[in-house]
Amino acid sequence: MKNCTILAITGFCGVGKTTTAKIFLKQLPDVALLPCDIYMIEAAVVYKNEFEEIFEIPLDMNDCRYSLSMGINKGDIYFKKYIELINSFVDERVQDEIKKHRTSAQLKFIIIEWGALPILSAWSNADYRIMVDAPKKERNIKLYERPHHPRIPKSDYLHSGERRESAVRSIMEQAQGVDFLLYNTYDEHLEKKVEYLCSKIFKEQNLLLPLKK
Repeated sequence: MKNCTILAITGFCGVGKTTTAKIFLKQLPDVALLPCDIYMIEAAVVYKNEFEEIFEIPLDMNDCRYSLSMGINKGDIYFKKYIELINSFVDERVQDEIKKHRTSAQLKFIIIEWGALPILSAWSNADYRIMVDAPKKERNIKLYERPHHPRIPKSDYLHSGERRESAVRSIMEQAQGVDFLLYNTYDEHLEKKVEYLCSKIFKEQNLLLPLKK
C-alpha cells in the first residue's frame, strides 16, 4: 500500500483551521482533504435516537446540518457528550478514506482537519500534527461573523463562541505530540507560515517536487 504523508490540523472554533487546510491544499501537490465535518453529520443520522436524547431536540432528517448547528450552539456538556458518542464512527470513516486514498498512485499528501481530532487515532497516527491558535477575542468575532445556517438567527451565535470553547477545551488538552503550532493573526502572515511549514515537510520527506504556485 502506498505511503502518503498525513497532516492532521486541529484547534478551537474560529481559529482558522479550514483556512489553514485550504492554504495547504494550494501549497502541496497531489493532496486530498478529508471532510470530518461531513462525517459528523453522517453520524447524526446513524445515531439519530442518541442525538435527540443528548441535544433534546428532534433531528430534521431533511436538514441534519440545521439540527446539528442547533445542538452544537447549546455548547458545553451537550457537545462533549455528542463527540464522545460519535468519535469512533468518525475515526473509522477517516481510516477508511485514508485506505482508499492510499491506492492512488498520484496522491502524496492527505490532510485531516477537525476540532475534535486529538481524540481520534488519526491524530496520533498522523505524520505531522498541527495546532492552529488565534487571539481569543478575534476568534470569537470570526466565529460570529462566519456564514451560518440560514434557518438560525445570527443573534443565536452571539454567545456560542464561549460555549463551544468550553466544550472542546478538554479535547484540546489531549492534543499530545503537536509538531507545529500556527498562530493565526488573520492576515497574510498565515499563508507565509504555511509555506514555511511546507518547505520543512518537503525537506524532511526528501521530496524534490516544487510547491504549488
